[in-house]
Amino acid sequence: MKIRTFMTMDDSVYRIILMTEDWSQGDLELMCQYGEPEADAGGEVSYLYDGEQKTKTFGCEYLRLVHGFPFARGFDSRDYDSVEEAVSIGNAWKDKLCREIREAVIELRAKSAPLPTEEITEL
Repeated sequence: MKIRTFMTMDDSVYRIILMTEDWSQGDLELMCQYGEPEADAGGEVSYLYDGEQKTKTFGCEYLRLVHGFPFARGFDSRDYDSVEEAVSIGNAWKDKLCREIREAVIELRAKSAPLPTEEITEL
């Protein structure tokens, strides 16, 4: 499984797009058995700006790891002190979401193997 990230700056808005791709057959089988894992694109995000540690809170937004992606979020520099602050919080948010995705995949892979697909009973 891969996480692909695109970052752009357009009209003072720092936009980040994340997508998951290249899921293994084993991961897909586990999802069929246990359901698709989710990651929270919200919550508290700690970031460093102007030498000071700050926190920004986003509302909870749970995304399914296959069907919830690609997912995009924009950080408009007009909502912050500067373009640099928008980029700093955007990158911190991206790192947090990537950690959430990794943890969800690790938890999925820790579950037992899929149910057997064949059983033979001899009489």
